[in-house]
Amino acid sequence: MVSDQAMEVRMTEKALRRGFQNARHAPEEAIVCVLPSHARGRGKELLDEMVTQNKAGWAEYGATGTYHIVDEQAAIEFIEDNGGDVPFGIGTD
Repeated sequence: MVSDQAMEVRMTEKALRRGFQNARHAPEEAIVCVLPSHARGRGKELLDEMVTQNKAGWAEYGATGTYHIVDEQAAIEFIEDNGGDVPFGIGTD
């Protein structure tokens, strides 16, 4: 079983890798598809929780049911603090 923390990290890594920051957003299915199929329901719940808590820089794009990262630095710190791998080329100036 994948832990909640691991799922949050994987979804955040994917969002950064795919460029779902600021104006570019994605439906929740495109974000949770990185998780095993049996964990996607819980992944959707975690995504909603992260948005509500503004965890790792996540936000919902209006009322469209799509999501994006509005604070790239917060997402990078979240990934690093929780043992994940920041995608290549992200956070380097």
